[in-house]
Amino acid sequence: MRTRVTVVTVTYGRRWHYLQQVLAAVFKQGVGFAVVVDNASADDITNRVSKVFKDRVKVVSLSTNTGSANGFKVGIEEALKIGSELLWLLDDDNKPNPFALDKLLYSYSSLGKDFSKDNFAVLAFRCDHQADISVGVPLNRCYPRLGSFFGFHLLDVPYKIWRRTPWGKPRVPVALPSLISIPYAPYSGFFFHHSLIDRIGLPNTDLVLYADDTDFTSRVVSLGGMIYLVTDSLIEDLEKSWNTKSQFSSSFRGWLCGSGDLRAYYGARNQSYIEHNKTSKSFIRSVNRVVYLTLLTAVAVSIRRIPRLRLLLEAVHAGETGQLGLDKRFPLP
Repeated sequence: MRTRVTVVTVTYGRRWHYLQQVLAAVFKQGVGFAVVVDNASADDITNRVSKVFKDRVKVVSLSTNTGSANGFKVGIEEALKIGSELLWLLDDDNKPNPFALDKLLYSYSSLGKDFSKDNFAVLAFRCDHQADISVGVPLNRCYPRLGSFFGFHLLDVPYKIWRRTPWGKPRVPVALPSLISIPYAPYSGFFFHHSLIDRIGLPNTDLVLYADDTDFTSRVVSLGGMIYLVTDSLIEDLEKSWNTKSQFSSSFRGWLCGSGDLRAYYGARNQSYIEHNKTSKSFIRSVNRVVYLTLLTAVAVSIRRIPRLRLLLEAVHAGETGQLGLDKRFPLP
């Protein structure tokens, strides 16, 4: 069954040192083929891949960096074109641990007895990315409530205060459930049958990058399907994610101090777009929006990050009014 799996990944910049490790790891685990979308990388990806991995990899080269949404769209389309049955999406720095694929396949096969192939997906586990799950936060609090704004909901405030006390601090569990139902997933580690695309469609290229994977994968659940996190299928992030929660004391500081206006703008715009489309007429989201932006403004003033605050407010407006696509102020490197 492993040989029926096609890995799809997207690379850019100078990241061959990551990509090479990822491809070597997946082929060692028995993956049959890989599609690499070269988003105008500075490395000679086609030549390097050919020398090391021969004809086991198809490289699709793009003339400019088009972002993750278009990159994965192109990669998935190429995988479907060559007749791939099972697709495993990975970022170019997601190195699966030994037996990660076997664990995914075992869970996929078991779940396939209860779900049609076009109605579920499984996801490998990245401890840093799913940090709340890793440290023992109750599963019903690991993902934002409906009506949240940037993940903030007033009903969660008491718990957030409680978890910062010695009594309420989450306890790292001895063992996690082997399967955890989740509402959406990153591209990183997302595993599914090709027929799922007929049901949910392809990534929305207007989102360019950041949260485009949330929009793409959440369609599985919104259309009545399921996504399961497989907690014993582990992936190592060779490069630490820029917005990992542990880097900042609060989400306010994460947005205001996180590296790069490009990341902040596209991330905030797309987050706002997705939440607005889900609950645009929700009273509670409007309340959460006012409270969150008021607190964000107060923090920005206190740490003197007013230019970033203005940019974030512009991004929120753009997302809520559907002004998507590539912003000329922030071309992709």
